[in-house]
Amino acid sequence: MDRRRQLAQLGAATGVYKTLVKYLVGVPQALLDFIWQINDDEGPMKEQRHRYGPPLYNLTLMVLSIRLFLSLSWGRFGFRKL
Repeated sequence: MDRRRQLAQLGAATGVYKTLVKYLVGVPQALLDFIWQINDDEGPMKEQRHRYGPPLYNLTLMVLSIRLFLSLSWGRFGFRKL
């Protein structure tokens, strides 16, 4: 979440900072606008985050639990190879 907020702030930058990013780093204005729009809390990805975020989090948690279980099982029973 914090990274999204930072990217949105980068895209919405103004003044000297925006000029430095555009000319010294070489980021075009269209890309800055895209970064700002796509990472905005009220942007087009809001629905996607609300719809798919919690199931993906639960899936990730399940996979990590399975991985932990397998690692502990292999360590407990001394399996060397699959």
